[in-house]
Amino acid sequence: MKAIVKKIDESLEEEVLLNISNVEITAFLGYSNFKICEGAEYEVNLSLMMFDDVIIRESSLSIKQITRLNESFKYRIIGVLQEDGVLYSSIPFKEDVFLDYPHLWGKFIELEVDRIDVSIEK
Repeated sequence: MKAIVKKIDESLEEEVLLNISNVEITAFLGYSNFKICEGAEYEVNLSLMMFDDVIIRESSLSIKQITRLNESFKYRIIGVLQEDGVLYSSIPFKEDVFLDYPHLWGKFIELEVDRIDVSIEK
């Protein structure tokens, strides 16, 4: 997917503000094989990082939403989980762990992630 780099944090270079399909997220730049520039558009890969227990549950809300928690890298994500391992939220996320939840396929789910990692390659 394509993203515009809106901002690179001056004190923590790995913190980048991205705009993906008019959705802004603060991500952790896990990998780039070149210097990125603010205002430029790149092809990106996103990964959801969950450092402790993975807790995925059916949501009582029927909305697609990505909410940053407490100005940190953490996010609460709500969307529809499909059997192809993709969570369709405001931005789609494909993770192998979603294949472990067939009872939630086709339903709105929610989860909290410790951060969203982004990798950018030429």
